[in-house]
Amino acid sequence: MTTVDESTFAKAFLHLLGGQTLIHHDDYAPDPASLGPRPGLVLLPPMPTPKRKRTPATAILASITVKSLRPPHFSFTLDDTPYTDTVLLLKSRISEKTDFPAAALKLLLKGKVLPDTKTVEGIVDADGKASLVVMTSGSPITPVVAAASAAGSAAPAEVPASKPEEAVLDDTIDESTWDTISAALMSKLGDAKATKVLDRLRRGYALV
Repeated sequence: MTTVDESTFAKAFLHLLGGQTLIHHDDYAPDPASLGPRPGLVLLPPMPTPKRKRTPATAILASITVKSLRPPHFSFTLDDTPYTDTVLLLKSRISEKTDFPAAALKLLLKGKVLPDTKTVEGIVDADGKASLVVMTSGSPITPVVAAASAAGSAAPAEVPASKPEEAVLDDTIDESTWDTISAALMSKLGDAKATKVLDRLRRGYALV
């Protein structure tokens, strides 16, 4: 029996494999890391998944929250706003709620003034919501001051008549009364303690 060394066997086996046709599956892709450096070969990064663009339609409605930047302060939400509405239409709806003319309103999104021709679709986020800041100029068409003026023109309230001054009572205590109080204290407390109590009473009464 002939003995074949390991090196000869490995070469014969590899030669046999090299003569066979290698078949790959249709989805086979070699690992770029195993290819090694090749001149002219550029590996491109994977392409991002394209975002699906919203299709504007009157059936899609947005929720727009508006808040004033300066007094008079107001804050409310415009629900059921079509994506096809423009900023100018938003100003008209705000004007109906605030009595400010539409021309006196500026709508800001993230610190930038929105043009009147911009649509709601370009303002709202993926959830169909947006928060706008409103800058006002001038005064409302029906200012609150008018209501205050009307209230001020009403008949003045009646001033209650002053009460007649009450007679001033003479509440001074003469010395004879103090002597009577001193005698009563001495009979109950003794001379030393009665003197201290009487002194406190006189000083307290003087402060009243």
